[in-house]
Amino acid sequence: MKLLPESLAIKGFYIVRTCPLHLPASICWTLPAPHMSYSSANDGSRPAASSWAETLDLSDFQALVENTPDLIVQLTLQGTIQYANRRVEQELGVSITVLLGKPLNDTPLPANVVSLWQTATQQVVATQQEQRVELDWPTLSGAFFWDSRVVPERDEKGQICAVLLISRDTTRLKLAELAVRQEEAHYRAIIDDQIDLICRFDSEGRLTFVNHACCRFVGRDRTDLLHTSILDWVAEDDRLNILQRLQNQLPLLSYDILEIQIPNQQGEGHWIQWTTKAIANEHGVLVEYQSVGRDIHNRKRMEAALHRQIERERTLNRVIQVIRQSLDLNTIFSATTKEIACLLQVDRATIFQYLADKEIWLGRAEYHQNNAFASVLDVQISGNNHSVIATLKQDGVVCETAPIPLPTDSSDAFSGACLVVPLRVGGDDLWGCLCLNHAQTPHTWKDSEIEVVQIVADQLAIAIQQSQLYAQVQYFNNRLERQVRVRTVQLQLANDFEATLKRITDRVRDSLDENQILQTAVKELVEVMGVLCCNAALFDLEKGISIIRYEYTTHLTPSQGRASRMAAFPEIYEPLMRGEYFQFCSMLENPVRDRAAMLACPIQDNQGVLGDLWLISPSFHAFSDQDIRLVQQVANQCAIAIRQARLYQTAQSQVAELERLNSLKDDFLSTVSHELRTPVANIKMAAEMLEIVLDRSGILSANNRQQHPEISRYFRVLRDECRREITLINDILDLSRLDASDSSHELTLDTFQLQQWLPQLVTPYRERAIRQQQQLELDVEPDLPSLTTDFSHLDRILSELLNNACKYTPQGASICLRAQRLASEESTASCQISVSNTGVEINPLECDRIFEKFYRIPQNDPWRHGGTGLGLALVKKLVEQIQGTIHVQSKGNQTEFVLGLPNMVLEE
Repeated sequence: MKLLPESLAIKGFYIVRTCPLHLPASICWTLPAPHMSYSSANDGSRPAASSWAETLDLSDFQALVENTPDLIVQLTLQGTIQYANRRVEQELGVSITVLLGKPLNDTPLPANVVSLWQTATQQVVATQQEQRVELDWPTLSGAFFWDSRVVPERDEKGQICAVLLISRDTTRLKLAELAVRQEEAHYRAIIDDQIDLICRFDSEGRLTFVNHACCRFVGRDRTDLLHTSILDWVAEDDRLNILQRLQNQLPLLSYDILEIQIPNQQGEGHWIQWTTKAIANEHGVLVEYQSVGRDIHNRKRMEAALHRQIERERTLNRVIQVIRQSLDLNTIFSATTKEIACLLQVDRATIFQYLADKEIWLGRAEYHQNNAFASVLDVQISGNNHSVIATLKQDGVVCETAPIPLPTDSSDAFSGACLVVPLRVGGDDLWGCLCLNHAQTPHTWKDSEIEVVQIVADQLAIAIQQSQLYAQVQYFNNRLERQVRVRTVQLQLANDFEATLKRITDRVRDSLDENQILQTAVKELVEVMGVLCCNAALFDLEKGISIIRYEYTTHLTPSQGRASRMAAFPEIYEPLMRGEYFQFCSMLENPVRDRAAMLACPIQDNQGVLGDLWLISPSFHAFSDQDIRLVQQVANQCAIAIRQARLYQTAQSQVAELERLNSLKDDFLSTVSHELRTPVANIKMAAEMLEIVLDRSGILSANNRQQHPEISRYFRVLRDECRREITLINDILDLSRLDASDSSHELTLDTFQLQQWLPQLVTPYRERAIRQQQQLELDVEPDLPSLTTDFSHLDRILSELLNNACKYTPQGASICLRAQRLASEESTASCQISVSNTGVEINPLECDRIFEKFYRIPQNDPWRHGGTGLGLALVKKLVEQIQGTIHVQSKGNQTEFVLGLPNMVLEE
């Protein structure tokens, strides 16, 4: 690239060239200086140099020109390139040295660009003025569009000496303009597709734009509508209003809403809601208005219909409220006729009731606006051969605009223009009619008036039905109240009966004495029923007599203890033996009780008749069903109580006999045990002495024992049986002693540590378990507290439990003796010792019986160990002696005896 010569200088208002390369002041148009001033391109004056250029040296100015974003090319008047800045090289990709000194036609520039520049250069030379052209020129930087200025360059004399081509990239601007045009087209398409009416007009109402919806609505083309006035669309009355709105100039950014009728293409007025907005230019000056019209015709029609309906409903509600304020028909009729007459402005409103049984119509109520009609109140109209009445019976509405010819008796009722609506109560039954009359004829009844009268008639029919139902409800309420009072009395009597029966039953059952039972029953019956006398008799069926066991009377001579032969009075005792009650009155006067009414009721249960109850009352008194039921219930309770008393007496006798037998048994066992103890001890001693003598004589030597093993077997049987009998006798004696003694005087209390005492106790049983191929474990908590108890009793208890465990535990099973602390607040025991063994399970039903004397579990000794059944009974007694508890639990092929031991107090 050729650089600017050093002799280039800026003087005055234009550049003076001192070398072949001339840079005119026009280049300043491309420099981005903040204080640059431009000269007009068309005024023909010299281009003024910028004031800031005077302060720049040549190198700075050259740098500005070379680095400007515009393409700068200098041509001679013959079209040869004299200068091109660096931007040209960057956009074309061609070195500047290739361009300098060559005509435009010989350069690699596009032909269209060369042609436009050449034409513009010729125009500049011809017109002496600047030209501007737009280039479609793709370059290396991605630019497509360029705005090129073709500027004449003058010498010191003002003559054109060269042409300067200055091109600026306008690609972004062109793309933005294209996007705007596309957006405008898209916007216009959207506007044309809208169903709303959209138009624009100036301040005088002349249309500048209308969419397709406007054209369709008025039935005209867009070209016909443009430049016409929007005032042509509206009626004469609305034009002045629209003109005033336009003259007031709607403020910017605000909306004006107007609802008016506009004739459509059929000429029919159509409601349109116009929303108008003012549109201003970039200087804020009002240019035109835009208005959007929305079809609200259906809404307006609905609003009008709704308004009419609301008004009608309001008036109907007032009439209906008047109807519903009362349940009295006369009040309802009077208020209804007045309200409907005032509502529809009729001269008379009347209500007739149809009496079907008499075929007549009766005037029940009326209201007159004036005296044009005669009164029909209480007037009866015949229902035969009557056209109006026939129509009403067929559920029709009579609507006459002029008087109709009627019989004499009904001419006043339906004179004038009349509207008659039937009243049907319950939907089917014709109750009567509502009649309206106009004196001035002819009068046309509107459909809305007929509809209102029908609605009022329906409400009136409902009110009539409600009144009738209310009357029925009142009748049923009164009837129900009477029934409730009767039922309340009955319930009160029933409650009293149940309370009385319960009181008597409770008192009867509180005793187990027959006499006390009968005494309570007869006394309570006399006091409750208010009779003269009541007695209770028991039957001796073997002897056939009835004996009065107890009697309670307030006036009559007592007859307690009197016996009667039942066979002598079959008419009385045969029904009683069958369980039947009866009552009768004595026909003859009795010197003791005079004439009386009597009730006899058997005392019986499911096993038979035990006796009877007699109630005696004055002859004028009859026993009611409730009285009889009370006596029967009391008699049944007496039978149950007597049977229980007899069973109790029998049980008491049996208990006494059992206690006596048990005492005899205990005495016998104690005596026998004492008597057997000495002989058995002597037998044991004699056997031992015999064994010693025989051993000394050599009969029991080792050789003889081998030759005669039966000798050792016999001596072993003798020793074992003696030991067994002694144990049995000792157990019986111990049990007898424990039953007869006081535990507080038999105990010897000591304090030991179970951790030290239990291992010594278990040692012999561990050896036995090993011999029987069993496992014996001892599990003692190390921190057990000291225990104070009778350790001789405890030793006997645990020995018996361990002995049983070793006896009944099969080979290979295990036995465990466990001792642990108890911290439960619910238990008084301080520690717990349990003995458990596996391989054995006791039926839960047998667990409570194994502690009874001589009790052995049936078929629960597969090894046939034998026993007396006294061991666990003795354990139970010993545990009670030391104030402990014991129970057994067995499940999962395991049995466990659990012993709870308290800490006993040593006496000082």
